[in-house]
Amino acid sequence: MKIMDRLRALDRACIDTLFPENLECLCCRKPSFGHPLCEECAEILEDCRITGPVCPVCGHPLRADAACAFCKGDGLAARSAYRHAETARLLVHTLKFDGVSAAADVFAEGMTAAVEALGPFDAVTWVTMPEKRKRVRGIDHGRLLAEGVARRLGVPCLCLLSRNERNWKATQLGMNAEERRKHLEQAFLCPQPVHGRILLADDVMTTGSTARACAAALLQAGAASVTVVTATQAAEHETSINP
Repeated sequence: MKIMDRLRALDRACIDTLFPENLECLCCRKPSFGHPLCEECAEILEDCRITGPVCPVCGHPLRADAACAFCKGDGLAARSAYRHAETARLLVHTLKFDGVSAAADVFAEGMTAAVEALGPFDAVTWVTMPEKRKRVRGIDHGRLLAEGVARRLGVPCLCLLSRNERNWKATQLGMNAEERRKHLEQAFLCPQPVHGRILLADDVMTTGSTARACAAALLQAGAASVTVVTATQAAEHETSINP
């Protein structure tokens, strides 16, 4: 085992010691009596669940009979389990920055429920993380989410996307929708042929630029269709969630 691999393994051991699964709440650290969340945080997370009416295409909440202001009918099929607020937002940070994998399993339940009606799917994949960031965090949260959803749907979880790291900026913090779109053009590659209906998993839906770029790469590689499922859905101005 290489030195960096040993260090990452040690980091994971320390995290598991500090945040033991099912002994304390993943969000507030209070006793959870065998559950990932305490009763209060579980209730708050349920309050964050996205329910109808939603856009039949992208899953964003609709106001009365107004047309969807997010996707504008561009055809990106997507659903999100929760609003990016309160407990749901804390869980995203616990997963991404604390590296607590149990948070992915909590989200996978809601993500599966949000997207089941849009299936069946032939495989689940995820938005790949830049290698440098993966080495720093020691966890690929997208893969954990995809594996959890795939397991519940009973379909394979496949690594289909790779990053074109050339000219890639370390962060999209502060970018608006158009800036993200330009930044993400040709950012994702699909080096192998893809077949069937693909479900693409990620943590947060903000402007949808990343999801569209990944979907384009998968479709170009031969996917029959691409549906996106995310743990949470944020308003476009909340770009700080994706540093």
